[in-house]
This record gives sequence, structure tokens and C-alpha cells, in this order.
Amino acid sequence: MDERDAILSRTKHGEHNQAYFFTLKSSPEETRRVFLDYMGVINSMHETPRWYHAIFSNCTTNFYRLPNSRFTWDWRILANGKLDELLYRSDRLDHTLPFDELKRTGYLNPIVNELPEEGFGDRYREEVRRLRNEG
Repeated sequence: MDERDAILSRTKHGEHNQAYFFTLKSSPEETRRVFLDYMGVINSMHETPRWYHAIFSNCTTNFYRLPNSRFTWDWRILANGKLDELLYRSDRLDHTLPFDELKRTGYLNPIVNELPEEGFGDRYREEVRRLRNEG
């Protein structure tokens, strides 16, 4: 599975799903630490599988349980579709635009569903940048 497969599985093939593009503010050290935490969790799940739970054990809630996570618990972690708001309010996303505008310009469904396979990632990133610059 590549980036295109992961995105289109939500935008084109997942009924009623919406996908957004945000750039997370993160230092190289923090990015490395989170990546290594994820790899540790993946390796431990290979050894001891766990059940997925839509509310208490999913990709969002598990992120907050990573060994080096510095995020504090918030109700928006459990509320599907609210993590972006939490990240924005925590100054983890770009603040050059108001949140509603950042979300509107990062909405991927109409952008990616018609893109060709060749250059897929570069093209949708370029389109998001264009929309954000037009404001």
C-alpha cells in the first residue's frame, strides 16, 4: 500500500469518509521519537495481537498512549473527527489561517479522487498549497 492507496481508500472507496491534509508542527527529534514509538507498538502487536476498538483502542487513542507522547488527554480524542481541532488549539497545526479556512483548504476528497497515479502526492500537495495561498 502506498500513499495513493491509503488516501483513496478513504476518499473514493470509503462511504461517507472525508480526508484532510494538515502539516503537523514537529521537530525532527520529535518526529523520530514518535516514529520509533510507532515501530515499537507495531512490533509488540506482532508478538501480542490486540483487538481494535472504535472508541478506546484505535489509531487516535493509541497515539496518545505512545511511550513518549507529550499530549494531554482531551475529549476530542474520543470524538471522531475532532482531533484536527485539538491539534490546532494545541498549536500543533499551521496558524496562518483560521481553523475553518485551514480545514476547508485541506479537504482532499474533491482534489484527489480524479488525480492520475503518476505524481499523485506532489499534485495534491501542490493543489492544497494553491488553495491556501488563494485564501
